Amino acid sequence: MRKIKVKSPKREKFYTPQEMQTIREKMSGIKVPNNYRNEKVSDLIKEYGEERTKKLIEEEVYLFKNSMILVWDEATYRSMNGKESDMIDYTFKNRNEIMRNSMYEFLGIGVGIFS
Repeated sequence: MRKIKVKSPKREKFYTPQEMQTIREKMSGIKVPNNYRNEKVSDLIKEYGEERTKKLIEEEVYLFKNSMILVWDEATYRSMNGKESDMIDYTFKNRNEIMRNSMYEFLGIGVGIFS
């Protein structure tokens, strides 16, 4: 019996090569996984200070955005694209909230979806 190969449909990229290059550059300096996403921002500030905590949030935002490319979630990617700074600021200002929860709240998605 002869097997018939079925070609999978070609997916259209919803990101530009320049965006992918920028994300790759940022990803190169980020330690994966970032286990700080499950901690309260206030606790991170106490432990690492404000500057380092903001950097941790920034890293997590870029990891999150990149993961949307990897799983082909165009809607979530587009909701983040261009709003990274606002998302970082929102998460940083929500000091008594878990980092990940604030990020999802900013996007208007349920926390349980990605946990």
